[in-house]
Amino acid sequence: MKINRAEFKKHLNRLSKEQIIQELLDLESKFESVREYYQVKLSSGQNHQVQEKYKRIIRNEFFPDRGDGKLRLTIAKKAIADYRKISTDERQVADLMVYYVECGVKFTNSYGDIDERFYSSMEKMFETALVYIFATERQTLFRTRCREIVDNTEGIGWGFHDCIADTYYQFYDA
Repeated sequence: MKINRAEFKKHLNRLSKEQIIQELLDLESKFESVREYYQVKLSSGQNHQVQEKYKRIIRNEFFPDRGDGKLRLTIAKKAIADYRKISTDERQVADLMVYYVECGVKFTNSYGDIDERFYSSMEKMFETALVYIFATERQTLFRTRCREIVDNTEGIGWGFHDCIADTYYQFYDA
């Protein structure tokens, strides 16, 4: 049986303050995402350690410490989705999205053309990042990095550069 928010609220209202504290402590000890959520929430915006963990997950899919990148893009994108759930720092969320695309561009520049699925994923994330950046009014902070992505895609096949450039110019210099 799935409980709804109203039933959950009733449950919490029946508990004493001490019981609620114990419930939260139990959640924090059992679930890393809850621990990270409170680490971010209580760190007054100084959650670089948590963000770095998610950057490492992304980087590891492209450039692991040992061996070749596995390019499990779903794992890298899940890192971004998971970080969005625990962080309220819009700049760091945007940073992670842009970082994903930067890693992808660096990968293809290092190892040559990949496949259409790879490029589509980079293109979609770049667009998602720009939508998010402009919605959160962070465009000035990310203009240079986004422009570097465009510049670094020059000469990459499958129309990748054209798509990235078109997306960039839809937002910047429009």
